[in-house]
Amino acid sequence: MSVPIHVAISVYRAAEGERVVVRGCEPVTGWTRQAGGVWQVELPDAMFGDFHPYRLRLSGDWLHDGKELHLGCVYQNGESLRELAAPAEVAARVGSYWVEEHPGSVVLHVNFGGADPNRELVEVNVRECVFFPVVSGLKYVTVDGLWIEHAAANWAAWRCAQRGALGTGQGFESPDGSPLTLDRDFLGEVRDAAHPAAGPFESVAKTGVVPIRVGPKSAPAAQEEGKTRKAKQGGA
Repeated sequence: MSVPIHVAISVYRAAEGERVVVRGCEPVTGWTRQAGGVWQVELPDAMFGDFHPYRLRLSGDWLHDGKELHLGCVYQNGESLRELAAPAEVAARVGSYWVEEHPGSVVLHVNFGGADPNRELVEVNVRECVFFPVVSGLKYVTVDGLWIEHAAANWAAWRCAQRGALGTGQGFESPDGSPLTLDRDFLGEVRDAAHPAAGPFESVAKTGVVPIRVGPKSAPAAQEEGKTRKAKQGGA
C-alpha cells in the first residue's frame, strides 16, 4: 500500500521488550469495611466528567438480557467482578458488587471476601473508550503492541455505531492492503475449526481462521449496493 508523502502517519507502539497497558479505569482507595467481607466507597460525580458509567445502563437493539446492569465495572487486581441487583445478593457472593446511586455521587458495595481493597489494586471504569479518535476520517494510524483493557462502552448491535475500547472511526485494513484475519468473535471467544464463528462469519476455513476484508467498500461496490437497496424498496 503506497502512502502519499504529504499524509501524516501516526504510530503508537510499545517499546521493545516492554509491556504497555492502557486502561479505561482508575484506581480507587478509601474503602470502608461493612458487614462480613463487604466494603464500600463513595465516588463523586465530578470524578467522571461527562461520561458516568455508573449512571448508564446497557441498552440497544438485539439486547435481550442485562439491561439492569451498569456500563461501569469494578476490577480487583485486573479481574472484573460481577454486578448484582441487591445488597443481600452481594453479601452472599464473594467477587460481586452493587451500585447505589445518590444525587451527586454513587456508592459501590463490593464483597472482597477476606481481601483488604485498600491493600490491593481496585479500579473502576471512568472512560467509555480507551483508544478512539474524536474526529472521523483519520488514516494511517498504527497501534502496535499495546494492551488495551477495561473500557465501558455500551453494547452495540452489528448495524449500530461500534464504539469500544479501540477504534479508528473508519474501516480497518492491513498495511499491505490484504484482508484482515479474525480468529475471535465479537465476544472475544476463540474460533477455530472445532468452534466455528457464528453469524456473518459462519463460513470458516479448514484452519478455523476467517480471512475477511473489513476496510471501506470500493466505489463500484458501494454504488451497486445502493442500486440493489433502492430496487428492493421500489425506488428509481
